[in-house]
Amino acid sequence: MDEPSRIQIDRVVIENYRSIKQCDVELSDLTFLVGRNGSGKSSFFDALYFLSSALEKGVKAAVDDRNGLPTLLFRSVEFPCEMGFAIYFSIPNKMSGSFSLRIHAKSWTEFAPILEKCRVDSKDRLASAEYSVDDGVLSGSIPNLPPIPPDRLYLSTAAGFAEFRTPYELLKNLVFSGYSTKEIHLLLLNRFPQGYNFPGHVQTLVEGDPDRRRLVEEYLRLMIPNLLHIGLQASGGRDWVAFVEKAGDTENTFYVSQVSDGTIYAVEFLIDLFVKGLTNEKSVPVFIEEPGMCLHPWAAGVVRSAIMEASRKRQVLITTHSPDLLDDPAIDPSMLRVVYRNAEGSHIETLGEGALAVLRGGLTTPGELFRRGALGSDNEPEFVSFVS
Repeated sequence: MDEPSRIQIDRVVIENYRSIKQCDVELSDLTFLVGRNGSGKSSFFDALYFLSSALEKGVKAAVDDRNGLPTLLFRSVEFPCEMGFAIYFSIPNKMSGSFSLRIHAKSWTEFAPILEKCRVDSKDRLASAEYSVDDGVLSGSIPNLPPIPPDRLYLSTAAGFAEFRTPYELLKNLVFSGYSTKEIHLLLLNRFPQGYNFPGHVQTLVEGDPDRRRLVEEYLRLMIPNLLHIGLQASGGRDWVAFVEKAGDTENTFYVSQVSDGTIYAVEFLIDLFVKGLTNEKSVPVFIEEPGMCLHPWAAGVVRSAIMEASRKRQVLITTHSPDLLDDPAIDPSMLRVVYRNAEGSHIETLGEGALAVLRGGLTTPGELFRRGALGSDNEPEFVSFVS
């Protein structure tokens, strides 16, 4: 079977979003964003999630979902100001392109997209297509473009043309996996059942490719002793996630209220890694926050193996502050991005020359450097340099 076409993000530019005043980050097939709590790792992920939400619902709805501009704009901006995003994407050996969006804000409540641009080029650059919506004026390379839709990004309309289908599918189908506690699961289950989607998450596994289900359950069994499989049980007009374990000669079934936070999150991120957004024809990037959260340190190697296996078929981006997850010489320095925050906001940078020299010399692992406070960039104030 042919490998799926891998739609991936090669570079991201963000301006005035949450803790990020400005960043320009190149991404690899597998990228680890490494930094302390509050450094800005989640701000980077959420900027891409915001773009995906804006495409689905429109800019105003995406802002409202995040409780308004006060939670989104970089803290020291003055009105009028702009918030900006640009992604550069590709399908290796087939095509490349870019999508950008700028939002102009006059106040906390007055804001609107002021510039949206998209360009797609074939591999040989002999064929290309582009459009631009500049302050309400539409132009593009394709004749008779449809009019600008109210309250929606133009990409949702341009996707009707084959030339713009790839960036639309990329942004619309990005997969995000974030940790939530068992208490949150139970709150949603009991008080907001329509917003509780963990059973739907597991349903994608149960009803999907059986080989991918086996893979997910194999990794789960390496993390959770005695687990046989997970599935759904219908009762009282509702589907319940069931964890079936082997106990001697008997099988016992447990439910969300009876398992740990780490078990629940392991199920979620493994499904996101190997099932969601991945078909035999194409794959889109998956973003996972702190995949080792609430798991025994021994499981870090299993989590790392799952991440690296998934990255062979799709782009994977990970945030972490776990040295255990990085304790492997197979993690190439090119996969690492250092995230730190100072008075100027969050910064996302490549490793410093000292750390690069040590890792490329095979002297230690990224995890061990992280434990010693030495996995940093040359610009990070607390970076411990190995260069004499």
